[in-house]
Amino acid sequence: MMNKILILFVALCIAAGIFYVVYRNKQKTASKVDQMTSWLAKINKNFAGQQSGSFLGVDKLGNSVSFEWNFVNAWSPKFFEISKGLASFIAQTWTPIEIDHLKAYPAEAEKNPAIKQFFAHGIQNVDWKQVEVSMTQSLKEMMESDPRKSDFWGHYDSSLFVIAKEKETGNMLGFIQFLFKNSYTYGSVNLGNLGVDEKSRNRGLGKLLTSSLYKLLPQTKCIFLYVRPSNKTGQAAYHAYGFVRDLDPIADPMFADMWLFEYTSSQKNILQETASRLQ
Repeated sequence: MMNKILILFVALCIAAGIFYVVYRNKQKTASKVDQMTSWLAKINKNFAGQQSGSFLGVDKLGNSVSFEWNFVNAWSPKFFEISKGLASFIAQTWTPIEIDHLKAYPAEAEKNPAIKQFFAHGIQNVDWKQVEVSMTQSLKEMMESDPRKSDFWGHYDSSLFVIAKEKETGNMLGFIQFLFKNSYTYGSVNLGNLGVDEKSRNRGLGKLLTSSLYKLLPQTKCIFLYVRPSNKTGQAAYHAYGFVRDLDPIADPMFADMWLFEYTSSQKNILQETASRLQ
């Protein structure tokens, strides 16, 4: 009888332990979801009163630059409109970076159906002009695709687009796109896209665009981005802005062939200081 009671007691203890572990895991998961949701809620509240606007800045050469911004839901018609409007610009500025990446890592061509055909007979026989044309078209089509048909964007995900223009002429100089997704931890923002016109480089526009996040969303705790390992120019620029490479990033299959860089607001003040000079 005593043995049966002891066995029953042990079984109850094991069951209680299992219940506690499951309960704690659920609590942690719920807490994480609440944390992410509260960050999205704070972002939406931040832009509730104004979802578009403009401000001014001055580049390294002393030229006045106008910045126009839009905060939009990823499933909204406005998001689609802005993405399509930037498609050609993005294709032109990104193609050289992607070509350099393919030259350094030709095996990556296998991941792009529109490109891999040109590598069928070895890298020594690649027609790079054809690759350039195909890559430009591929990037353009990617930006012109409907985000509602993509697995990447959720219903509540949003973006902040900031476009830099020459104040006097209105000519576009560059742009940046920050991503806000439910999967990101509290305070984190993904710098998804950044491009500066080739003729307008070395004016500090990339830094001004990146710092614009702290003017519009000063609560940001961390900015993270992915960079091609072959993009030495981009890496040097981000290092100058205060980003450091994360040598042990969380695995993300979509960006497995890129390096992760992070800017932590509590450790750096470079971008915040730049943002304070934007008016």
